[in-house]
Amino acid sequence: MTRSSVRKKILVVEDEDLIREMSVAQLQDAGYDVLEAPTATEALDILGSGTAIALVFTDVNMPGNLDGLQLAELVRVRWPTVRLIVTSGGGQVGPAHVRPPARFIAKPYPLTAMIEAVRELAGEPVPAQGP
Repeated sequence: MTRSSVRKKILVVEDEDLIREMSVAQLQDAGYDVLEAPTATEALDILGSGTAIALVFTDVNMPGNLDGLQLAELVRVRWPTVRLIVTSGGGQVGPAHVRPPARFIAKPYPLTAMIEAVRELAGEPVPAQGP
């Protein structure tokens, strides 16, 4: 398998089943291998397993001991090469709460915007949009 044919792995961390399933399906359709976790704790287990994750796409508000912002900080410290996209629809968290190079996307987001952000952060070409 050549380097160009290696599919990057994305970890989607979202407690709402429908949103997680739609995000996973869209990322798979875009050519990514996708892992999923409904909580930050499960995401940390996946990251700690040694699986090569290129990017974590996480919601902020989740059940459990850690929210998405805390998860993002842990990822930044423990796995500094992993890119991050943080999303929230509550209006209380925004771009100012996410340290670059991580990106913030407000919910509800078009799935195409999610894919574009993933491609940009993963260092892949973003297809040109029509007029």
